[in-house]
Order: sequence, then C-alpha cells, then structure tokens
Amino acid sequence: MSQSKYTVAKRSVWYFLRTFAAIVIVFAACVGITITALNISNIYIIATEGMNLRAECILENKSLDELTEYFTIECIDADRPLYINPYKDYSITNFDYRLSVDGVYVLPWGKTGTIKLLERIPSISGTKNVETEQADAAGGGDAEQEPKAPVPEWTDARYTITLKQISGRWYISSITVTEENPPEKIKPTPDMSLMPEKGNG
Repeated sequence: MSQSKYTVAKRSVWYFLRTFAAIVIVFAACVGITITALNISNIYIIATEGMNLRAECILENKSLDELTEYFTIECIDADRPLYINPYKDYSITNFDYRLSVDGVYVLPWGKTGTIKLLERIPSISGTKNVETEQADAAGGGDAEQEPKAPVPEWTDARYTITLKQISGRWYISSITVTEENPPEKIKPTPDMSLMPEKGNG
C-alpha cells in the first residue's frame, strides 16, 4: 500500500508541475502578445504622425522644435532634408500627403523597433515668396516677365525607420531611405465585358 501511495503522490506532483508550467507558458504568451500589440500600436502612431509632421516642417517651414515630440535630437540633427530645404522660398498652400506601412517589427520586451514606410506626395500647391521674387528681380531678373517658378516636386521614398523606447515612450531615432521614387503599382482595369448582365425585369 505504501508503494502504491508513493506512486500516486509522485504522479500527482508531476501532474501539478506540468499543469503549472503550462499555465505559466500560456500566461507569458498572453502577456507577450499584449505587450507586442501595444508596442506595435505605439510605434505605428509615433512613426506615421512623426513623418507627417516632418513633411509639414519641410513644406511649410515650421519650427523644428515641434519634431522633438516624435524624434530624438540626434535624428533631427542628422536629417538633411530638414536643413537643405528646396521649399524654403515657397509658400505652400496645399499638398496631398500619402503614407503606407509595409511592416512593423518589435520584440515583446525590446527597447527598439523598426517600421517600413512608403511616403508619397503626388501634388503640391504653392507660390514663390514675394521677397524671393523681389530679390530675383533686383539681381537682374524681371519678375513680371519671367514665368512663375514651379514648386519643386517631392522625392517619394521607401523608408526603414528605427525607434527607441526612452523613459517609457517611443521616439524615432533614425530614418534610412531604402528606395527613392519607387514605381507605383498599376491597378488592373476591370473588364466590363466579364460583368454579369442585369436582367430586364
């Protein structure tokens, strides 16, 4: 009887340990999935809102101080388009900003993450600043006779963006261009001849 009781007790202990281990694994997986989802959501918001604001700073000559809500100081200092700005002599009135996300990558307890974005601005409306036109005229040009300078086109690009978690908040720490002016995917035109005909009643 004692041997039988020992065997039953041993099996009970192993059953308890296996069950406890399974519960711990499931709990850890749930926590990891939740944390990952939160990180992906935060990275998505910071990256998309940050890049939108970056475009506004370039096109509308906004203060770069606004970018510190989304970018690290080192990233802002290294971002050449913010300082070599072809739109500084223009007053931009409207632009069509388009941003699509190709993928987000982050580990549950990681302090860094990456997001791949495709940024396009197919149309920009605006005029050259009066002060710039007057300066051109003073330099020997005739502002009234010369054609209005067109607004420079935006360079569409694919980006790989790295973000860091600093004091519990995500910031964009680097922007890497992986492709400039990527071709647009042409959507197939539906063949109307293949559409079913409606009945006459």
